[in-house]
Amino acid sequence: MSNVRQQDIAEHGEVIPAVYHSPPLLKFLGELAKESIIPNPWEYEKFIINRQEKTGDTHGWHWGDYPYSMIWIIQAPDMSCGGLLECIPHTYWDKKELMIQEHVLQNPISTRAHIAGDIYVLKSDTTLHRVTPLVKDATRIIVNMAWEREMDRDRAVTHETFAFRD
Repeated sequence: MSNVRQQDIAEHGEVIPAVYHSPPLLKFLGELAKESIIPNPWEYEKFIINRQEKTGDTHGWHWGDYPYSMIWIIQAPDMSCGGLLECIPHTYWDKKELMIQEHVLQNPISTRAHIAGDIYVLKSDTTLHRVTPLVKDATRIIVNMAWEREMDRDRAVTHETFAFRD
């Protein structure tokens, strides 16, 4: 798995930063969420490009640091290759006691396959989610964008990265 960091995208790209900061997109997300949405205040987690391509590549179980994510599927493998989105909504990240296995065992898991061109919005801070491991070499490329609630603009956010390896 490899990533193009937000800093590199912002320095060398125009489209992704423009879309991320687009007032009509922020308005649409706010209407969808029924609350005011703003760009997240942390300079390293607004958007990222992620690529998975080797057997076993996964983005293990995790929650997002910010409440709203929009994922743009640029390239997707056939569902027989893995790389599927799995979600457990209405779960909460206790950073002191993760309880990933308990959430996985005690809740239904929603699984979705995507094709290139799909876009989805995820309530990522209260949805435990992962991308299943690729079961053979195949390519999955996404752009992930994350936004904050206006009312939480000044909240302290720690940026642990936790992904439970399968």
